[in-house]
Amino acid sequence: MQTTGAVRWKYETGLGIASSPAASGDLAVVGSKDGYLYAFDIPTGQLRWKTQVGQVATAPPVFGDGFVCIQSGGTLALDAGSGRVLWRAGLGGSVQSVPVLTRDMIYLTSGDGEVYALE
Repeated sequence: MQTTGAVRWKYETGLGIASSPAASGDLAVVGSKDGYLYAFDIPTGQLRWKTQVGQVATAPPVFGDGFVCIQSGGTLALDAGSGRVLWRAGLGGSVQSVPVLTRDMIYLTSGDGEVYALE
């Protein structure tokens, strides 16, 4: 595929975007200031799902094996295919780091000097 810099598609969320998007396979996700996480089909730009996560996403989403993790008033894991919330860890507002995923753990840090490891 030759790149030209032309706009392939665009989508307007309810409010502005506070973080970078993440992509895996043919799925791109981005958190919006309207409190939703949006998932798009990369080739077409079609909205696949939209899930209310509660607050502005404070860090870019991160893909795991079949799920996407986001920091939004707590750490959430959502099913990548459907957007269904799998779990939420209420770690407080001081956690604003990008989640780091390993095989079986998610690591986060807080502004008050704490490190969290989640299963």
